[in-house]
Amino acid sequence: LAVVNAASSNNHFRFRLSTGDDVDTIARLVQGLAVYEKEPDAVNVTPENYRCDGGSNEPLFYCLLLEDADVPEGTEPYSCGMAFIYFGYELGK
Repeated sequence: LAVVNAASSNNHFRFRLSTGDDVDTIARLVQGLAVYEKEPDAVNVTPENYRCDGGSNEPLFYCLLLEDADVPEGTEPYSCGMAFIYFGYELGK
């Protein structure tokens, strides 16, 4: 993941590995997806859950954030997408 953090960018967008400071952004993006899917009440994970589960020495997930890096100088990049990387899967009900 460090390679992604260092090398995945172009003039407009870049990927970076999230940090504990990004939990509100992750929550915003997850909630936005739920609203898009017409399931706004389906999300029951809080920013603190993301901090606890993703911010430990043995995280349950990693999150890559896609940032719009084409912003005026002195302005923070805006996270507009994400990808979760986690170690588990469900085969069905």
